[in-house]
Amino acid sequence: MTAPDTTQMAESITNTLDRIIDDLSAAFARRGIACDRVDTHISTVLLAGDEAYKFKKPVNLGFLDFSNLAQREYFCQREVTLNRRFAPEIYRGVVLITRVGNEFIVGGTGPAVEFAVRMHRFAQTEQLDQLIEAGKLDASAVEALGKSLAEGHLGAPRAAGRFGTSALAQIQMAGAVNSLTKLEVNPVGQYRARLAASVTLLAARHEGGFIRDCHGDLHASNIVRIGSRWVPFDCIEFDDELRFIDTLSDIAFLLMDFDYRGARALSNHLLNTYLATCGDYTGLKLLPLYCAYRSLVRAQVAELSRRHTTVDVQSALLTRQRRHLLLAAQYLSAPPPLRLVITHGLAGSGKSWESRRLAAAGGYIILRSDVERRRLNGVPSTGSTESEVNAGIYNPTATSSTYDRLAALCGIIILAGYSVIVDACFLRRDQRARFRQLADRLHAGFAILDCDAPLAVLQARIVARTARGDDPSEATLVVLAQQMTSQEPLVAEESRFVIQPLGGSNA
Repeated sequence: MTAPDTTQMAESITNTLDRIIDDLSAAFARRGIACDRVDTHISTVLLAGDEAYKFKKPVNLGFLDFSNLAQREYFCQREVTLNRRFAPEIYRGVVLITRVGNEFIVGGTGPAVEFAVRMHRFAQTEQLDQLIEAGKLDASAVEALGKSLAEGHLGAPRAAGRFGTSALAQIQMAGAVNSLTKLEVNPVGQYRARLAASVTLLAARHEGGFIRDCHGDLHASNIVRIGSRWVPFDCIEFDDELRFIDTLSDIAFLLMDFDYRGARALSNHLLNTYLATCGDYTGLKLLPLYCAYRSLVRAQVAELSRRHTTVDVQSALLTRQRRHLLLAAQYLSAPPPLRLVITHGLAGSGKSWESRRLAAAGGYIILRSDVERRRLNGVPSTGSTESEVNAGIYNPTATSSTYDRLAALCGIIILAGYSVIVDACFLRRDQRARFRQLADRLHAGFAILDCDAPLAVLQARIVARTARGDDPSEATLVVLAQQMTSQEPLVAEESRFVIQPLGGSNA
């Protein structure tokens, strides 16, 4: 018996899928509903009115196999189940496609010819990638996104068994360069060397419980804003091993995508919001590798897509691939000279505002004393703890522990290759001296970001912040008065380390 020609079978199924799309489009047109078609290398989406029908292409790419109908039905069901964790308002269910006469229809009583995921169609202008490209994304929106993603990771189930082990992560990440050959820009060797040197770090992430049931494909095209919520969709459904991953690898995909789209300041704000929410600073040493991995994955996707498209599209994909390879090389290069910056100023002087501005300009990691104090004491990130001056979570012992934690985290961050800003009052001379000495031990530059404002402005900012109730700081007018009487101003010897705010303080 002659073996079936699988190539011809795949082409036949693909032709059938084209017929299905044509028939459904015609049926919608008869009802006055215009349709659009969107294709990727693994799916075809028919957009019709307020609905979308997503079909899985009959392909076998090694890392996924949709080549037979039973597999396509199974993975349609998996897609709906898994994505309803994030986007229940988008995923409506799975529909079967049958044939009536010579026409394909949704539903019916005949044998299933194909399956599709039925989805609520959202405004593509609200997709994160579109908002970035249009310049319509501000810092407050990115902050909401970072908090949402961090909270999602904190609540995600931890992996068990084989998922996320160092050995498996090595295999997965090595696969990002399997099809990348004959490259003008070639970071592959450096990437493999960095990956091989990260065995212990990857094992520590697994042992520390950071391997969780994530999204797995968390780039900007897979996140949409619906109302005031950020909604991830289209997670990895075809391989659990690619979804049960390090949470930092998950967010790295999105950080890389921001960088690729030229939005590095917003990428920095996203990272700092994410870290402030979840506290996962220990993973930073792996972040450049994870970002390089994600950029190489996109380069490989461009390579695979080039093999199945027209010459014009191939040129665009080649450009995309080169940009991703260059970006991966940047992540793998040595960091610039590192610096430890502390802020100095009374409550309401704009320390947090100016820290964010400096961080965005220079790629710093921010440590905020108010956030770490609350984390140490196990209290919510905002809202009053009803602590009096020098009491409650602001008692001298708690304050000492907070500065100890800030110092320890500075060491972790700088040794991971990132400059750091410590956003705290630093009104005592010994506190400032301690962090200056820490910078010396870490072979990092040192600077003091000095913030100030007129008393009336300080008071107005504190009153407004307290009324909003959305900030970790609990500084009140009473606290401000106490700070003004007890502060130890900068002395002449410290003045050579002072840097001024980038452009006016603003709380």
